[in-house]
Amino acid sequence: MSSFLKKVEIKAAIKKSQEHRGILLIKAGIPDLWEPTEKELQELAGLFITASDDPQGAVVAVRSGVDVSFIPLPEDKVKVRVKNNK
Repeated sequence: MSSFLKKVEIKAAIKKSQEHRGILLIKAGIPDLWEPTEKELQELAGLFITASDDPQGAVVAVRSGVDVSFIPLPEDKVKVRVKNNK
């Protein structure tokens, strides 16, 4: 396989892995103390979007009341085997 094809194959694999990263859920707010505005929520989301696109890694600093969870997406193809016990 030529080095050009290897590079294309690697780029395709990276793109495919990025497409199936999952969902980042950001919950923000502290009852009776802080209710984030729409602008603050957009800024928080922007921080994490920018961080996830950084190829060298990133650091995101947040205040109390921000909870971040990752929800993985299922694979495109799930193989199911049915065993026949006859």
